[in-house]
Amino acid sequence: MRREIRQLLAADIFVRLSGLAYYTVFTAGIYQLTGRTADVGLIGAATLLPALLMVLTAGRLTARLTARRTLIVFNAARVVLFAGAALLPVNTMTVLVVAALNSLIHQAVLTAKRTFDAEVLLERERTPYNAKRTMAGNVLLIVAPPLGGVAVTMLGLTWSLVIGALLGAALMPLLAGLKSVPAAPHEEQEEEAAASVTASLRHLFGMPQVLSMVTTYCLVVIILEVESPLMFPFAEQAYGLDGSFTGLLLGLGGLGGIVGALLTQRYPRVFSESSLSWMIVFDGLVFFAFTQADSVLVACALFTLLGAMGSVSIVLVEGAVQAHVAPAHRPFVFSTMQFAGGAGGAALGVVAAYIAHATSAKSVLAWCALIEVVAGLVCALVWQLARKREARVTPAVPVAAEVPESRHTKA
Repeated sequence: MRREIRQLLAADIFVRLSGLAYYTVFTAGIYQLTGRTADVGLIGAATLLPALLMVLTAGRLTARLTARRTLIVFNAARVVLFAGAALLPVNTMTVLVVAALNSLIHQAVLTAKRTFDAEVLLERERTPYNAKRTMAGNVLLIVAPPLGGVAVTMLGLTWSLVIGALLGAALMPLLAGLKSVPAAPHEEQEEEAAASVTASLRHLFGMPQVLSMVTTYCLVVIILEVESPLMFPFAEQAYGLDGSFTGLLLGLGGLGGIVGALLTQRYPRVFSESSLSWMIVFDGLVFFAFTQADSVLVACALFTLLGAMGSVSIVLVEGAVQAHVAPAHRPFVFSTMQFAGGAGGAALGVVAAYIAHATSAKSVLAWCALIEVVAGLVCALVWQLARKREARVTPAVPVAAEVPESRHTKA
């Protein structure tokens, strides 16, 4: 593995650790201040609009600063934010403002990081790197939220922010050591002119297969965000078990994700872009079976399988965007994917929780599974139509090339 790839992985772990841990820190901090469960939802509301703003401006920002500079600048901004917030009095408004600004910064940092990855990775390095990155992400999903909870409980919000500032400062030398990728002047001008949201959407609509993959990915990660808070009432309603069983399920999902990432790296020919749609269909069917399972052991096995397939899907979509989306449009695509799996999905999760309160968590999860099946079938249909169109266009190329040759021969 190249030294640059090890640096990319290390930077990715630090960045995502901060994001996951400090979402827990802010959520727990609000609860400590007010003691009202309903106020926890304020964190989700505070993080939604800043993250959406970054989705709309990511292309322009990255084109102006470059992905590497964006990564460094916004990481430095987080250090300043946390350090400054640690000096302010701790109250609800302070926590909400810091959480909102951190959401904007985190969206920018992750988007720039994924864009930079796509710039520096060689084609043969994409699948192994994405697999390792996904594997590390599943470990962080298990480790980071508890770390954030322990920090804010034992040290308080102020010292948790001080630690976050120190971690961000420690990350700066690693980010500064990442090698930039020089671009030709005409390419830079073209990117800056074409990096609008409208241009990025036009670019995606010109690649229906990639568009279907990205859209399906966003839908699936939103469903995952909807699923997470509903697992607690689901465990009680379906099995009469408490939150410890939900923690076990989420841990098994993370372990399954690690296995899925390893399988993708080990068998790249088996898990290809074209297989993603049917994998989503199968994932939805497994998810539906999970919601209907009567046995706890069967439920655990199915949830582990869901984690594995989720990791495979992430690796495939990441690789497709890196390989097929033009550099000018990657920031928008990556930012949209990040938003779907972050603030956007969390906001819809709140809506789903209210629906589940009126009906049941089991029914909402079952409908989510069926929506995933339909999305996978639509993705498969798009792939089939695109292949048929390519098959009609491809034979016409040699025929067109033979016409001038035959005329030249007659002449």
